[in-house]
Amino acid sequence: MQIIDKLIKSVRTCFDGIADPRSENFTYPFSNLLNMGFAMFHLKDSALSSFKKQYDVRSDNLRVVYGVKKLVGDTAFRKGIDQLKPKELQKLFKHFLALLYSTEQRFFIICI
Repeated sequence: MQIIDKLIKSVRTCFDGIADPRSENFTYPFSNLLNMGFAMFHLKDSALSSFKKQYDVRSDNLRVVYGVKKLVGDTAFRKGIDQLKPKELQKLFKHFLALLYSTEQRFFIICI
């Protein structure tokens, strides 16, 4: 397994463990929002609109690789992500850095 595959899998696993800060009336898991945001960032989409335009072409890969099960609307995405405290994500960095360091590809750490 390549290092990027390990990192993506690790990100997905960690996102599954983040508590959902939203009220209980939602139709998709919070991890789907996080996975969607990560996929958009990792695929270097310039905006949510460009991510959505490419969704039909990418939907299988987004589901399998990034765990994006459902494309959510702009407002739901932004309002959901806005409720996440940055510290929840910052806690994960040690885990990701340790994963990078544990591989023989330590040169990646320089890029972070």
